[in-house]
Amino acid sequence: MVSSKVAAMCVRGLRAACITGESSRDEQLKDSVMRGEFQLLLIGPELLLLNPLWRNMVRVPVYKEKLVAFAIDEAHCITQW
Repeated sequence: MVSSKVAAMCVRGLRAACITGESSRDEQLKDSVMRGEFQLLLIGPELLLLNPLWRNMVRVPVYKEKLVAFAIDEAHCITQW
């Protein structure tokens, strides 16, 4: 499901990647993210908070300069409107 979302973004011309617990071990992906090579990163809030690498990602100079927003999709957690 997530890879199809990334593929759809790439088709539209966005450089996108998905960060999962498994992909967190991918050194090439880590390096690319830290260099700011992606315009869109899909990452769960738990992984963003629990993994020090991703939690500190916003301190990397490229993100300090270019980060526009975080969008957190946790709609499945909503029990009542």
